[in-house]
Parts: sequence; structure tokens; C-alpha cells
Amino acid sequence: MMAEDNLEMIDETIAFEADRAWIDEHIAVLVEQFADHWIAVKGGRIIASEADLGELLGKVADLAHTCVEFIDGHLPIESV
Repeated sequence: MMAEDNLEMIDETIAFEADRAWIDEHIAVLVEQFADHWIAVKGGRIIASEADLGELLGKVADLAHTCVEFIDGHLPIESV
């Protein structure tokens, strides 16, 4: 049982990190479409968005396994 729990935790961590990477890869489009909103991403898909965090959290059934991020209205500044 312990090994299964550890494997599940690793899988969930990998999935969460993949969703974070997806957000980073798509940030320009996300800023255009969801500026100053919270988004919930799971499996590389936006499953909810709201300007108010509380409202977003109320829409997400599985918060423990969903990546929630605020999309600032500005693209991040890249350094050289």
C-alpha cells in the first residue's frame, strides 16, 4: 500500500508540474484571454476561470489536484 501511495503522489506531482509548464508555455494567449483572472488548469485544459478567487475555488471539484494560477494582465519581463 505504501508504495502505491508514493507512486500516486509522484504521478499527481508530475501532472501538477505539467499543468504549470502548460501555463508557462501559453502565457501570451492566457494574458489576452484571462487577464486579471484566476484560472484552474487540469490535464492541460482550463476547467474554470473567475476574477474572484473564492468564486473560482467554488467551481473546482478537485482542488488538491488542480493547478490554480492568477493571470496578471501583463506579460512577464524576460531578462537577457
